[in-house]
Amino acid sequence: MDAGILDLAVAGTNYLSYHSVKLESDSASLPVLRTNLMAAGIEWLEDFEHEYSQDELRSFPLLRFGLTSQAEVRGGPAYGTKFDLSGACERCGTLARQISPLITDTSAIPSEWRFTLTLDREFLVSSEVADSFRSLTGVEFWEVYALDGTRSSWLQLISTTSMPPASRASKGLLQEDPCPKCMRDGWFHSAKEPVAFVYAKSAVAASLPDVRVTYERFGRSTLAQPQTDSHFAPPDLIVVSDVIDVLGDFIGDGVEFDPVRLV
Repeated sequence: MDAGILDLAVAGTNYLSYHSVKLESDSASLPVLRTNLMAAGIEWLEDFEHEYSQDELRSFPLLRFGLTSQAEVRGGPAYGTKFDLSGACERCGTLARQISPLITDTSAIPSEWRFTLTLDREFLVSSEVADSFRSLTGVEFWEVYALDGTRSSWLQLISTTSMPPASRASKGLLQEDPCPKCMRDGWFHSAKEPVAFVYAKSAVAASLPDVRVTYERFGRSTLAQPQTDSHFAPPDLIVVSDVIDVLGDFIGDGVEFDPVRLV
């Protein structure tokens, strides 16, 4: 095909059985790719994001901390990780509190990765990354166990301090079919515009720790019996912009940041 566009699509990163290609919005290859995919009858999704320099990101007091690498492994209670439901929504289970180390199929996570998300969006890091975080407040690192019960080299990054609800001025956030009782889950990131959390300055306490979680829970929670069949919608991570300097050279390993605005 023209300009090797089909080869480009096939050779892109295999992400959850999809192939991804990253292009500038004004790239001449983009319309060619769209045309050729359509002609070949191939379905595709487009996701738009801004790219910021590290200096630009440092100018914001807070950032959303995300990952582009996701291992094809279940998390949550799927393999026996225990959750306390005493403070959770009795209908959907949102806000269930993890009370035991995560058990997951660590053998399926590439050993060279330093960050990954599980399919249930637990945030896993290498011990080297965890060491770089030790100077930050509001974060804990829990052991992660393999399916055979042995302790793995991965650590789970956990934060429990919540931000207030995001302002309606936030961009790139959608809520669809939330639990009618708690209204906390059902949030999704829009593919049509970049994610941009906005908060009222008056609502964000200056005393909050360096690492926090969003009030909003992403995806839909499902409370089931046995508990291993449940899924608890997770939050996003919000961090102080100092994390850029804390992580240093690790930032290139599938890490992404989005500015958080206080108005």
